Amino acid sequence: MIPSFRDIRIIETIQSINQQSYPRERIEIVIVDGGSGRSFTDEVRRHLVAQDLLVSEPDHGIFDAINKGISRASGAVLFTMGSDDKFACLDAVATFMECFKNPAVQYVCAGIAYTNQDWRPIRDWPANLPTFMNFMLGRQVSHFGFACRPRVYRETGHFDLSHDFSADFDFFLRLSKRKLAGVKLARRLVLMKSGGISSKNLRNVRHGNAQMFRSGFSHYGMLVIVHFVAKPFVKVLQFLRVKTALHPIRNQALPR
Repeated sequence: MIPSFRDIRIIETIQSINQQSYPRERIEIVIVDGGSGRSFTDEVRRHLVAQDLLVSEPDHGIFDAINKGISRASGAVLFTMGSDDKFACLDAVATFMECFKNPAVQYVCAGIAYTNQDWRPIRDWPANLPTFMNFMLGRQVSHFGFACRPRVYRETGHFDLSHDFSADFDFFLRLSKRKLAGVKLARRLVLMKSGGISSKNLRNVRHGNAQMFRSGFSHYGMLVIVHFVAKPFVKVLQFLRVKTALHPIRNQALPR
């Protein structure tokens, strides 16, 4: 599933899916576009195949678009990518799907790498499972490194649109209270360009953190303070992992 609005970089995202070693006929791309116009959607359709779906209509932001994608997707495993993301390696989808061969596994968390506009990694975000302990340690789950069966959304619920900047944080707190089996992968399978809406400017950062604090408080009370104290140290370590090559990213590169 790919939420999009007037972001022509989505073509590179689609190309990274088309290049996967996993059989393309077994992958369904669902693009939920916020009404970018005919010329944009016509260009995007040129890179899709018969089983893919492109919906273009007004929405209420990225999480509303993702919710629509969840409702429309027909796959046995659901995965969300940003319109400026791409897979970090040719076997990313195959790696996810290998985990789901175990019928007990309901979701898989992979690591991602934030990059600059030239796809050079600037921050290494390792995989974390949505657990209470990780919450206490300031660790968060990367939404764009998360794959799951539809059952996860049925039982946990979709993204709460009242959290317009942090609905994924709230979702993973809800998931942390569910007894659903998950797997953590050591590999970084997704490249994600920095500069999303939640970190676009200081106002958005404050707004997003305020929403996260309220959500954390509603689930775990004053323990949310522990999360926010630990969180900056976790982020610093993620930057240092890239800059000092303590944990280098060595995935197979995609063709440009």
